[in-house]
Amino acid sequence: MIEAINGLFTGLGLSSSAGLNAYLPLLIVAVVARFTDWITLSKPWSALTNGWIIALLAVLLGPVVTAATGGVGNPIVSTIEDISSALVALLSILIPTLVALLLLLLFIVLSSWYWRRRRARTI
Repeated sequence: MIEAINGLFTGLGLSSSAGLNAYLPLLIVAVVARFTDWITLSKPWSALTNGWIIALLAVLLGPVVTAATGGVGNPIVSTIEDISSALVALLSILIPTLVALLLLLLFIVLSSWYWRRRRARTI
């Protein structure tokens, strides 16, 4: 159940970061799945971890925004969109893990506080 919820939130985070740069979250997922164990892609999505697919996605990092802006201010707009899309995609992968760690830390702190308080009452 938790794995399904984690997958849902990761998918929502990745899709919301897409915008005009739909290739960028896909590239980040492909690279993270290939070089780390944070993501394990099942078939047919495991094909994304192929080096040729990653290279193709990297080539798509060209100026997709040019069509939308007519080339005016393209370098600035494209850079800002790429950076924000990459950050949101990375955060959507990392945040579920960080939330789990923070909840574990909160549980440890609260249980420690509870047991200290309980011991103080018995003395």
